[in-house]
Amino acid sequence: MPDKSNTPNGERPNKSIEDLDVGGKDFVDTDVVILVDQYLMNSLDSKEVTVRVIGGTVGKDVFEVEDEPSFKQNEKVLLYLRGENSPFEVTGALQGKFHLTDDGMAVGSDEIVRLDKLVEKISS
Repeated sequence: MPDKSNTPNGERPNKSIEDLDVGGKDFVDTDVVILVDQYLMNSLDSKEVTVRVIGGTVGKDVFEVEDEPSFKQNEKVLLYLRGENSPFEVTGALQGKFHLTDDGMAVGSDEIVRLDKLVEKISS
């Protein structure tokens, strides 16, 4: 899904870059579609979920938010999500995303743990 501004039409506000209130109401968000292999809690019927992160590119403007998670195509992740309906948000921003490695590790923003230990912790 394309990045969009939070304006009603999804386009950049008609303001100079200096006048944008990027910490308040003038921000860009990106919806990321995640294909789900397995739900560990609160299963949904869908095999995909949409996650909204703050930041992205609209036109020539790039908005980066330091603590927001980013996603790469085909990246395997374990996510802690919040919200009632799609699009969901990642709980705790970077803290709620773990990149899964081929050797069974879950790499978070401030820790690396064995995936099986993380799943065990979530399930208990």
